[in-house]
Amino acid sequence: MRAQLDEKHVLAALEGLASKLGLRLIYADFEESDLPVRGGRCRLKGKELVLLGRSMPPGERIEVLAGALRSYPLQDLYLPPAVRSLLELGEGVHGGELL
Repeated sequence: MRAQLDEKHVLAALEGLASKLGLRLIYADFEESDLPVRGGRCRLKGKELVLLGRSMPPGERIEVLAGALRSYPLQDLYLPPAVRSLLELGEGVHGGELL
């Protein structure tokens, strides 16, 4: 049986993980931009940041955050099994639940 978490809990776990890793999350309004922007990880003045659209649905925020966090060494950190599966196996969120 696979672990299931709702999007709210997955997003909170990923935000907490980003904080533990020293990543600053910035929620911005991308709608005014002429270019389509999803967000993602970047480095600004030597600091790691993750940009997220303020109006993004939770599932998209999860995808962007998970993509930004996958390159970090996570083996020594506790993560709920469903969140670890998302990060290590690329399993996604479907219908509001992490499957």
